[in-house]
Amino acid sequence: FAAPASSGAPNDSGRQDPLERASERFVKAGYQFREDSWKSKLQRKTGRGVRMQLFKGHEYGFILAASDKNARFRVRIADRDGKTTELGINETTGIPAYRFVPERTGMHLILILLEKSGKRSVECAMLCGYR
Repeated sequence: FAAPASSGAPNDSGRQDPLERASERFVKAGYQFREDSWKSKLQRKTGRGVRMQLFKGHEYGFILAASDKNARFRVRIADRDGKTTELGINETTGIPAYRFVPERTGMHLILILLEKSGKRSVECAMLCGYR
């Protein structure tokens, strides 16, 4: 998985990366993507937390991709006080995408749970964009 290239060009294998393809919809909607991406291997029914500084006044878009196209995620965001928000999914591109608007600036924990997969463990990646 690779971060989206501004050109939308295919990767070395000649195919466009799934995260890049999904991010195009967000870019057209005015999102800017961070240069870094989160990558990890997840086990079924096991989650990970990703810490990020989020700013009040921005809308954030999170795009997830997995090596198993049947993977299903549950995503929540916790603020510094532990208040969690369940994020609704938008899969118009076939890649899970989530939107979030923080109530205040600060560190947030993005909680990613692999709920369903045909495999025991799955390589996952997440991109974060904002506008």
